[in-house]
Amino acid sequence: MELLAVQLNLLSFGLVAIALTVLLIVAGAMQRLPARPCHRCGRRVPITARVCRYCGYEFAPVRMDR
Repeated sequence: MELLAVQLNLLSFGLVAIALTVLLIVAGAMQRLPARPCHRCGRRVPITARVCRYCGYEFAPVRMDR
């Protein structure tokens, strides 16, 4: 009887660990890189891009001062 309880505890711990791992993998896969919309074509372009690769629109450099 005690052996069954130990096995059930190990099984439930293993299932929780597997579920948590799968959840973290799915959340990491769903995370998108930061992007902004292109003003000309509307597609999402990475923030680091200076030129839209779809339509060639050139973004103005981002200034960090006032």
